Amino acid sequence: MTGYDEGTKIEWDWGDGTATGTIVACYTQKRTLKIDGNSITRDASEGCPSYKIERLVAEYA
Repeated sequence: MTGYDEGTKIEWDWGDGTATGTIVACYTQKRTLKIDGNSITRDASEGCPSYKIERLVAEYA
């Protein structure tokens, strides 16, 4: 399998800044997850896995 391992910290461009998170699961087959009340389906494979990311959200006062 190619890509990231569970526990890997990642970052990506988001809006005018950068978001960060950690890979908490890697899927290599079609999977549907319920996230915030919505059903999200990803069609993953060994060559093109999908990931569940736990995002680090900063709180600002």
